[in-house]
Amino acid sequence: MTTLQTIAADTDVSTILLVDDRPENLFVLETVLEDSGYNLLKATSGYEALRMVSAHNPDLVLMDVQMPMMDGFTVAKLIRNRPKYKNLPIFFITAKCKEQADILKGYAAGGENYLFKPIEPDVLKKKIHVSLTFQNVRKVWNERIKPSYHTREVRA
Repeated sequence: MTTLQTIAADTDVSTILLVDDRPENLFVLETVLEDSGYNLLKATSGYEALRMVSAHNPDLVLMDVQMPMMDGFTVAKLIRNRPKYKNLPIFFITAKCKEQADILKGYAAGGENYLFKPIEPDVLKKKIHVSLTFQNVRKVWNERIKPSYHTREVRA
């Protein structure tokens, strides 16, 4: 087993927040991911997503771009404004905002991935797995390795 595989296996069950104003889209995402072993949370608005991020500290957010009152780009910017969530992976999912300007706006808002509907389940699962693995590596580095590495440098 490689070091990355060990780190990925050495973490708790990941929590993914699904955000979409349309319940049928949430149902599709939930159906795609339900057998993947993740803890899935659902929000039906940008405001609810912000509350859930604060309350549940998810490991990844899958978010629709077009939602009433507050779009996904605005939600992502608000999440990114909090230092605690500067590295939280945010994936945008859209059926309509497919122009290059929209995609660039999504990345500028803090998106890590920008996916088009209909979603290819295997691709989505693989992207989530890769993102969460990197997130876990970052977490292990910051919590376990970096402090001990710094301590060794100070002693030397």
